[in-house]
Amino acid sequence: MFYSRESELVSNQKTIESFWQNKVQQNILPTSGANLAFAYVIPEQVKYTIVVSSGRIESLLKYKELIWEFYNNNIAVFILDHRGQGLSERTLKNAHIGHIKDFSQYSTDFNRFNLQVVDKYSKGKKILLAHSMGSAIAHNYLNEYKHSFEKAIFCAPMFGINTGNIPLWLAKFLAVSLNKLGFGERYAPGQSNYQAKDFNDNELTQSKARYQVFTDCYQNNESIKLGGTSIAWLNGAFKSMAKVLNKPIDIPSLILQAQADTIVCNQAQTLVHNKMPLSKLVILENGKHELLCETDDIRQKTLSLIYEFCDKTDNGS
Repeated sequence: MFYSRESELVSNQKTIESFWQNKVQQNILPTSGANLAFAYVIPEQVKYTIVVSSGRIESLLKYKELIWEFYNNNIAVFILDHRGQGLSERTLKNAHIGHIKDFSQYSTDFNRFNLQVVDKYSKGKKILLAHSMGSAIAHNYLNEYKHSFEKAIFCAPMFGINTGNIPLWLAKFLAVSLNKLGFGERYAPGQSNYQAKDFNDNELTQSKARYQVFTDCYQNNESIKLGGTSIAWLNGAFKSMAKVLNKPIDIPSLILQAQADTIVCNQAQTLVHNKMPLSKLVILENGKHELLCETDDIRQKTLSLIYEFCDKTDNGS
């Protein structure tokens, strides 16, 4: 398999950009209330198709390295920018607020994307690759809609969140109460507009090279910048994560847990895994939240697990 390397990432940027401009298709999917940005690429010889459900604040532009790598491994890739983030349309006057009125809207959008774009152009078996918030969206989508995905991969999934010094019960109570009082479109307590963090202060990755690349991506694309979450988003996220815990899915699944994750709750991932008989949980030692943007040793282990899981047939061979 081909693996992108940190040591060559800077020198490969021109190659990746040329690939993006000449091979990747970008377009807009009109939906009720928002136009959604998406991208896809299909190699000449397709092994299978991976559909990406990205994390909070993320844009398809952040996934250029991974999509380039997949393409070089003859994997077709489809990715959607979720409503209210990335290149998709924002709904609030302050475009930095990560907001959704109803969290189930994400799954509705993802279903539309699959029906109108993925199923129209994809080749081979379909596998769902979800990261962080995208995992909660993907899990609920698989429960709520008829689909043709054969497998699902949940990478550092947001099946529970780290509420820091605030007890979980209090965070939930505040989200419900403030939303009922009509403050749903305001920032949740402690949240603010987009602010770039120094590498030494980041909780996402230990790869300085990859952190610099995706920080530059946001600095150079004003339209994809996103800050903290709204109260309504937080309230909806808690409800969505409760559904994940209470409604297990029944397709082969791979849960990739980042051992050093401080963003999401690893205990919740283990609980979900224990409820899904067709799931496999693997802990990536010393990995931070962004397993797909980590140092080469951690990232290559992550991707090796993904490739192995995707290549396996139903009889395990």
